[in-house]
Amino acid sequence: MGVYKGILTLFLVLALWLGGKYLLPFLFPFLLGTLLALAAEPVVGLGIRRLGLKRGLSAGVGVSLTLVLLAGITLLVGALAVRELGALADRVSPMIRQSAGMLEGVLTDLSQKAPEPVGPMLTNSLHQFFADGSALTDRAVEQVPGLLTGILGKVPGSAMSIGTGILSGYF
Repeated sequence: MGVYKGILTLFLVLALWLGGKYLLPFLFPFLLGTLLALAAEPVVGLGIRRLGLKRGLSAGVGVSLTLVLLAGITLLVGALAVRELGALADRVSPMIRQSAGMLEGVLTDLSQKAPEPVGPMLTNSLHQFFADGSALTDRAVEQVPGLLTGILGKVPGSAMSIGTGILSGYF
């Protein structure tokens, strides 16, 4: 019986993984539409009961209001996140530079106390290490536009999925 449960569990895990990997991209717009319709259902019911609207008209108004509300919340959260991340970067960047400078100073002082043949070599190695760290940071910052371009390249496919999801929410 234990072997049977193990094989069944393995089969279910494999089926979920394959379904998630291959079916989810095709089903995502319709799942999004279903979630949108479920979120709009209280507004639709209110339109039918209180305002006496027909189901189709109430569904159109309810889904539209739900979309406007979700878009507003998304924009608000996005704007707050961008603002807070900018403020965090403004605060953290000088602290990191100051900490790196202090660490370099302490390590340089220690390296100068080392015996004569090792001390100068160690000091030069430390200065090279911190210079390479600055260069690495500069290269990482240069990679950001390429990363953003890659992300923006995926927007048309995402917009198509979201658009299909919105349409399926109306239907």
